[in-house]
Amino acid sequence: MAKNNYQNLEKNEEEERKKRREKCYELLELTCCLFIVLILVALGLFLYVIYYAQKVPTDYTEQINTGGDIESKYLAMGKYETNYYEEETSSTIAKKYLFYYPDEMEKYSIRKTYPVVIFANSANSNAGKIKSLLNHMASWGFIAIGNYDEEYSYTGESSNLILNHIMELNENDRSFFYHKVDLENIGITGHAPGGVGVFNAVTEGTNGKYYKCAVSISPTIKDFEMNVAAKFKPSSVKIPVMLLSETVDEVTTLDESLSYFLQIKTTRVFARKKNTNHNEILYNADGYVTSWFMHYLKQDEEAGLFIKGDNPELYNNTLYQDQQISIVNY
Repeated sequence: MAKNNYQNLEKNEEEERKKRREKCYELLELTCCLFIVLILVALGLFLYVIYYAQKVPTDYTEQINTGGDIESKYLAMGKYETNYYEEETSSTIAKKYLFYYPDEMEKYSIRKTYPVVIFANSANSNAGKIKSLLNHMASWGFIAIGNYDEEYSYTGESSNLILNHIMELNENDRSFFYHKVDLENIGITGHAPGGVGVFNAVTEGTNGKYYKCAVSISPTIKDFEMNVAAKFKPSSVKIPVMLLSETVDEVTTLDESLSYFLQIKTTRVFARKKNTNHNEILYNADGYVTSWFMHYLKQDEEAGLFIKGDNPELYNNTLYQDQQISIVNY
């Protein structure tokens, strides 16, 4: 009898151990599953940030501090309602074009022309990640165009592909851009590698003669091939250029910026925005970027007062430092 009780007890203990092992296996499987899910979520977020996340806040025009009436006015949204569309391209460099433009342009009855601003991309960025910038520029009456070149914007080639294409659309009677592109007033802006691409587009490209003015934001050449640096020649620029850069975690240093600035022989403007890092300067000085294009491409005299007149606003704006303005009268 005692032997049977002992055997039953041993059997029960074995069953309990078996149940505990099974629970451990279940917990282990659940933990592994949760771990895998967390890895997939983290990977998804990483890929989203890399490929899709916006580099410019959608509400940046309402969030940025301004230090002058002109900067404030042109940072706000303009009077035009806007629209946009993407267009595939056969170019392996540009990949796609993204157009933002005044909505009224689509109306057949509208016969006027609109100036153009081309955007050259930052590193690992594309036009789809700076939609707010394009939309803001379009709201001031410009055709704002970017592409999806994330690797070679520093060459200026993909920017000139945009220029070629908008000129073709201007002659295409099936396009609503038909005879609505102001070919006499075309500007270009770019950030980081795109800032280098600005100089290369207006000096090296076959279409360089079509650009009327430019803005280069924190041009960066450190990580590129040596021959790119050799082609990067601010001294060859023949149009007005504004050069902007950051003051926090500098990628483009003050000495580098000034060396580029001093090589420019035409009208040139330079400033660094305080408490602004390399990524933020892309949009943090957009009030003056818009003022610049309004002045040179739309002949807006008020917009030009941030750099012209007896008391240029830029010199008195305490949110900026190291300001320099050199106006060359043609």
